[in-house]
Amino acid sequence: MTTVLSYQDRYASYRLSIENRIVCAVVSGAVGNSFAARYNKDFYLLIDQLEPGPWGHFGDFKNLEALTAEAQQTSNLLHKEASKRGCVISAFRMNSALLTNQVNMIRNNSDLPTLENQQFFETKQQAIAFIEDFIANAINTEKTC
Repeated sequence: MTTVLSYQDRYASYRLSIENRIVCAVVSGAVGNSFAARYNKDFYLLIDQLEPGPWGHFGDFKNLEALTAEAQQTSNLLHKEASKRGCVISAFRMNSALLTNQVNMIRNNSDLPTLENQQFFETKQQAIAFIEDFIANAINTEKTC
């Protein structure tokens, strides 16, 4: 059974789900702080369902316009917590230089590396394949340690 959580306010919407060991997010619109706080709450509900071990995150942000400064601060908390709870890789669909800059600022403020070109994809399928390979390698590395 797949859990799907979704929310929509006046300016933005999201849909969150888990596919294998990947938390998938589709977000569109302009994100404010109360929206980001609701997103974080639902994101935590999903990752609490994951078995222990490495997992990944796919963000389809192709229709995401931008985040307010307050929403960026709220997103910093999410990135830090996701990393603590086993997120080892993220991949995205984005087509906005502003949004890419905002995500990289969030990652920098969360002590995560900035996004590399290989983390951007044209399709969800390409991103999921990249994440699955990365997780498989992370699991194999754990087993050999």
